[in-house]
Amino acid sequence: MAVITAKTNYILGLGDLLRKRRRPVSIPVYLADTVALPERKGYAYPANLYRKVVIHEELVENLAIYNLAVEMAKDFAEENRGQPVSLEIFQKYLAARNFPAHHKTELAKNLFHVSLALKSFIEDGKDTIWAFILKNLLKPLFFLKKFDFILGNPPWISYRYLDRDYQNEVHGLITRIHRLLTGRGHLITHMEVGTLFLVRAADLYLKEGGTIGFVLPRAVMTADQHDELRRGTFRLSRDSHLRLIWQEL
Repeated sequence: MAVITAKTNYILGLGDLLRKRRRPVSIPVYLADTVALPERKGYAYPANLYRKVVIHEELVENLAIYNLAVEMAKDFAEENRGQPVSLEIFQKYLAARNFPAHHKTELAKNLFHVSLALKSFIEDGKDTIWAFILKNLLKPLFFLKKFDFILGNPPWISYRYLDRDYQNEVHGLITRIHRLLTGRGHLITHMEVGTLFLVRAADLYLKEGGTIGFVLPRAVMTADQHDELRRGTFRLSRDSHLRLIWQEL
């Protein structure tokens, strides 16, 4: 719902400019986890869909190519529903549609396995949004250190209310990577996850000298579990500094 609303507001904001467009308009609003990023393993990034697939690292070098690759994998899966397929047939499919890297065997092989996964979802009646999710899953990797300004209202939720699997995802980010609870590990269940969003977004996506502004709950200004954040003693994963200015609303 948040993504749909944001896309609608973006279109409304363009207003009359849309009438002057000469090409299709791309709306830069994505559904992705910007905190716990996929980690590269070997030559690829694992992606957990209904079943696990991996994405070749070369596909994550260019956003347009990545989007095109996933679309072609999906289209091939839909067009060959219930039919036997092979890597050779898939490579000819890519070549016929002028996919830029169709001649790279390892990349084509990787994308073929992605298409097979999508094909199995379709044939098992389990496909509705997997290609959409796959296109968005790795989107944060394309925007690292790209923004002069970041504004947001992160989720207001305590760590203890997160899904257990996601708690495991972010626990190391809170305690080890960013050290938001040094010597106060017992308080993690009460920690406002918005603080992790703030530090993580600044660390990953903000250019040096950039500015970030987040709306956070009042407890962040008083509770013991947020002391490291207020004092600025947390750690960023790169050699930079985040100076915080608080304003109570």
